[in-house]
Amino acid sequence: MTAASESLTARLVLEPAELAAVHACLPAGMRTPADVDEPGAVDEGVLAGLRDRGVIDADGGLNRSVLAGLVLLADPGAVRLSVVAAGPAMVRRTSIACSEALLAGLTVQEPGGRAEQFLARTHQVAGEVVRLLPSLGETPVPGRAGLYDEEPGLLLAAVDRAWATGGHGAESAWDVDPGSGTDAAAALAEGFAGSFEVTLSLPAGSVADAPALDRLLWVMTAGSWWSLRPHSDRAGRARLDVVPVAAGELAAELAPMMAAAALALGGPE
Repeated sequence: MTAASESLTARLVLEPAELAAVHACLPAGMRTPADVDEPGAVDEGVLAGLRDRGVIDADGGLNRSVLAGLVLLADPGAVRLSVVAAGPAMVRRTSIACSEALLAGLTVQEPGGRAEQFLARTHQVAGEVVRLLPSLGETPVPGRAGLYDEEPGLLLAAVDRAWATGGHGAESAWDVDPGSGTDAAAALAEGFAGSFEVTLSLPAGSVADAPALDRLLWVMTAGSWWSLRPHSDRAGRARLDVVPVAAGELAAELAPMMAAAALALGGPE
């Protein structure tokens, strides 16, 4: 793994066969039914390459940092972030698990299965999430007008369909007249170019008696990002705001979620 001593960040890129070999080298108690049963079943050339890179040792044991990251990722009591970043013909799914001191993450790209495992200090979690935002050729448009207090069902269903087909598509994202004069309505009617979802999961008992969830959802259409923000009106009905945002605003929008994660970990808000 490559590391920067000042930040303790380490990253390891693995091709699909290498990721399968790493899983095969896990201690028996950590393997899942999907993992290869025995390291010997993995191509010897792949294992040799991993040994040359220091990912596994001569006896087939995993590098301590690699193993520590996988152990943290498997911890059911960890504060967890799930990130789905989608663009044309690509989806990257990332799981991040946080302890009080360290975070571990694993990103897998579809199609292809190329993976990245990373370790960092927990206070760097916001930066790690921001790093996952896909670069989709953002075109700044000043003064865009959003949509507010909309019924959310149709748009959220369209987002789910877009992810099922790779995160984008030509279908209209919103059943509105694009000539209605609202910038968001016109843009969303053109369909998605990409999306970015972050979901926070807190272990039961950390803040509440049941797992607490928070979610951030951005979609890109017509070269611009939009933030989808669900809420309730005074009658308790579900409503949705579609707010224009830019990539540089992601860290600020993540702040409430990061504060909740810090609180669950016992740190300052």
